[in-house]
Amino acid sequence: MKSFLMHVLLPLLVLAGGGALAYWLFQNRPVTKPAPPSVVPPLVRVIAATAQDVQLDVASQGTVQPRTQSTLSAEVAGRVEHVAPSLRAGSFFAAGDELLTIEKSEHVRALRAAEAEVARVQRQLAWEEAEAAAAIAAWHANHGEAPSELVARAPQLREAKALLASAQASRDEAQRNVDRTAVRAPYAGRVRDKRVDVGDFVTRGTVLAHVYAIDAVEVRLPLPDRELAHVDLPLGLPGSAATPVEVTLRAQFSGQTHTWPGRIVGTEGELDAKTRAVHAIAVVDTPYADAGKPPLVPGMFVQATIRGRTQHGAVTLPRTALRGLDQVWVVDAEGRLRARRVDVLRSERERVILRAGVLAGERVCVTNLETPTEGMQVRVAAPAEQVKQR
Repeated sequence: MKSFLMHVLLPLLVLAGGGALAYWLFQNRPVTKPAPPSVVPPLVRVIAATAQDVQLDVASQGTVQPRTQSTLSAEVAGRVEHVAPSLRAGSFFAAGDELLTIEKSEHVRALRAAEAEVARVQRQLAWEEAEAAAAIAAWHANHGEAPSELVARAPQLREAKALLASAQASRDEAQRNVDRTAVRAPYAGRVRDKRVDVGDFVTRGTVLAHVYAIDAVEVRLPLPDRELAHVDLPLGLPGSAATPVEVTLRAQFSGQTHTWPGRIVGTEGELDAKTRAVHAIAVVDTPYADAGKPPLVPGMFVQATIRGRTQHGAVTLPRTALRGLDQVWVVDAEGRLRARRVDVLRSERERVILRAGVLAGERVCVTNLETPTEGMQVRVAAPAEQVKQR
């Protein structure tokens, strides 16, 4: 009997008690009411639009080259008998310096022969003038009237005068050839390379050296069409006065950045056929005059900043504020997004400059939202939060 109570009746009582407890818990369970999900508006950073005057400088680059460069060529033939120390690559020279001399003995001989010819023709002209005077006097004595040209020996006189002019011209040419044996510098400059040396025989037209002037250098600066609207280039149109435009050139030399002031003096006469760009010509005067920085030598690559026009009342925004090509999101007074079409004057890497579309004081969203929609509710970050989000 005791075994029956322990193995049968007690488990049934435990099961009945558990069922009763479960039923009571089910009947007294808490009632839950479904609540609508709460949506937290996204946190955005905004920037207040301000209208200001913006300088629209234009960037370009190019290689320095001489404004004036020349090829020194022999104008007479002969053997080179002297080369000045200043006639070597990289050397400087002053205007009028004697750079090279050619043996002139043959040219002096030709000059003396030409002078002798002038003297002979002058004697012949004097003889003809005397003959003509005698003929005219005899004609007057016998006939009492003016003689004809043949009697007055007018053709002979014209011939003698023409021969004298030709002889004098030959003498002058011979004198110039003697002078040309000394090759002189046409301006103050620098030697790019030398082609001959002492003992070389040169003929007329032989290249002696290449030189360039040091009074100024120039840089060809390509400007794409989209940048032309921001700078007043002197286009060199007929009847228009060229007004130079300021430009600043920068280059790295010996680990340091140096700048040189210059001016845009004009543009080339045609567009680049490959890039369709206009090439502006920048000139820098006295590139060797400043002892505090290196000279602006030909071949140096420089970056250029051309002073552009001033846009009055433009709105400048960070580049992240622009969506697509011409849209920004403005946060209204109720904290909702409003799409706004804008007139982009210029788009740069870090900023965009707007001509119109956003008013001064409006809040422009600069946070890149994944799926912004018109009228979307947003939370504007406080100044401290905006700094943390950056």
